[in-house]
Amino acid sequence: MTTIAFLSDVHVGNHKGFGGETRSGINDRCRLVLDVLHSAMSTAASAGASPVILGDLFDVPKPSPQVLGAVMDVLRPAEDVNLLLGNHEVTSLDRNDHALYPFHAGTEHRVYDSPSVAWDCGVLIPYREVSLDWIRKGFDAALVEWSDSETPPEAYGAKWVGVHAGIADVDTPDFMAGIPAQELVKFAKKERVRVFAGDWHDPKVWGATDRLFRQPRVIQCGALCPTGFDNPGMDYGRVWFYDLDTDEVRYEVIPGPRFLSMTYEEASDAEELLAKYPDTEYTFFFKIKVQPDDTHRAMLFAKELRKLDRVGGVRVEPDAEVVRRKARSAAAAARSGTTLKESLKQYLKYLDVPDGVSRKDVGRRVRKYLGL
Repeated sequence: MTTIAFLSDVHVGNHKGFGGETRSGINDRCRLVLDVLHSAMSTAASAGASPVILGDLFDVPKPSPQVLGAVMDVLRPAEDVNLLLGNHEVTSLDRNDHALYPFHAGTEHRVYDSPSVAWDCGVLIPYREVSLDWIRKGFDAALVEWSDSETPPEAYGAKWVGVHAGIADVDTPDFMAGIPAQELVKFAKKERVRVFAGDWHDPKVWGATDRLFRQPRVIQCGALCPTGFDNPGMDYGRVWFYDLDTDEVRYEVIPGPRFLSMTYEEASDAEELLAKYPDTEYTFFFKIKVQPDDTHRAMLFAKELRKLDRVGGVRVEPDAEVVRRKARSAAAAARSGTTLKESLKQYLKYLDVPDGVSRKDVGRRVRKYLGL
């Protein structure tokens, strides 16, 4: 085969949020993820591409036997899948102490838990540490292991490198440690390879040779399946194809679960949003952020929204910024009082109370408790 299909961060597991019914040890959320994995493998097969999973196939290092067996069933039709070890799958750095170990002996798929060359001019470097030094050393070690007394390492002719490591650029928050994107681009150019990375969930590309970013040098593949509202929006589910003959890169999007966070006002257009994505394989989960006065109406709206096709769940939460702003105002008002009784009076002016609850009654009970 001359085409490679890269996917990453599937995170198969019994996720608790909107988990739904559990049957035979697998809950509804896990079944959605398994369906996406099945669709990705079918897409790769239809393209005649060899699949490479760039880490975090599983969400935890010790998946249950039922989850492990279900993944094996999905991957079984493929003749050969390259499985790279990700950080979510590692229990320790001891040999074979990870979630992919059963694939070593139980299937024909190949597990890469140490740097090694792969078929079709590739090098796979598993998760160990987030550093360019580890990538460089892993790349060199893989080629040295492949070589012999008559064949030098550079004769391998690597065209691509698969890694499991976050890639940082100017948009990356300071608290996230990743390999500098431009340094990785320099490495890729020096070694004349394209780098495909798993780990961080937002798809991104760097080092493209044209303004449309059609042929990037470094590709952060992004999550095949978003894990929750920490992965909001629609930009997930990419399977990246690399044609070794033409040196071209493209991707296809696999429908699946999507997590959308919006205000109560924005949620009123939810049906219009669903109409934009008619594919029946999409399942939408909504988090509706509300101001206190809208809570009751939002709960009624959420009840109706759950009845729509392809809506997997709805969560209503107070708008965090509104809550923080009101808390700051209440604290400032309380500080303005010259006595505890006066501070309490000022604080109650800014206190949000549910419908049907008397602010005066709350004040009376608090004063009684405090002996005022």
